[in-house]
Amino acid sequence: MIYKTKIGKYDFMLGTENKEANVSGLEISLMKNENDNLKGVSMALSNSSKKARGVQFGMENVVGIGDYLFQLGITNVAKQISGAQVSLGYNLADKVKGWQFAPFNKSKEVYGSQTGIYNSTKLLDGFQFGAYSETENLLGMQSGGINYAKKGKGFQLGSINYTDNYKGVQTGFANVAKKNVGVQSGALNFSNESQGAQVGVLNNTKDIEGLQTGIFNVAKKMKGIQFGLFNVCGEDSGGIQIGLLNYRPGNGQWYTRFTPFIAFRGRR
Repeated sequence: MIYKTKIGKYDFMLGTENKEANVSGLEISLMKNENDNLKGVSMALSNSSKKARGVQFGMENVVGIGDYLFQLGITNVAKQISGAQVSLGYNLADKVKGWQFAPFNKSKEVYGSQTGIYNSTKLLDGFQFGAYSETENLLGMQSGGINYAKKGKGFQLGSINYTDNYKGVQTGFANVAKKNVGVQSGALNFSNESQGAQVGVLNNTKDIEGLQTGIFNVAKKMKGIQFGLFNVCGEDSGGIQIGLLNYRPGNGQWYTRFTPFIAFRGRR
């Protein structure tokens, strides 16, 4: 500690390395600021607080619980933060209520948004935007290059969208879902099980209840409508095929399996 004073009820500290239990005001250090409870601004190469409200500014910022806290640095680490982490490197937190902005963001829970090249969280209740975004449970929106959600409800907008179990909308060049309840809209749409609609150039699913509309529509089991230039459905399908050429396999001659323009399919 080089200099310490008090201006009214606010502390002002200047030093090479500051260690104080409680800081209410401004502390500036050439090396490291370390405290139990910060209410104000901490500026150093390394800032560490058990509890903090205010601003941490440095190359490395660490906090246990941050309430209305703004972290600005190269690396930001928080067990729990309500506020914002802005970094030129990476942000790491267990629980975030607010915003993570960095090339690399990782958290267990996010109630707010992540913006970066790489975003990862187990629970997202809000918004992710980046080159690659992933979450185990999505309640909100993913937007960017590649989006992955193990399960969730909401909206995926990206070049490639992938989900295991999803309720909502996928919009992108390629959409992939093991089970989807909602809409897939893109050039290429793939699903194992779909309830809703697939809209694209190529739509392919094992089982669909709803609508396929595109240039090529393929369904192993279809219950609903296929509308496109070329439609293919399996034997255990029921509904309507509307297109230039419609196909369903059968036991007759090969040419009996093709129906031009419109075909009414009953389950066999």
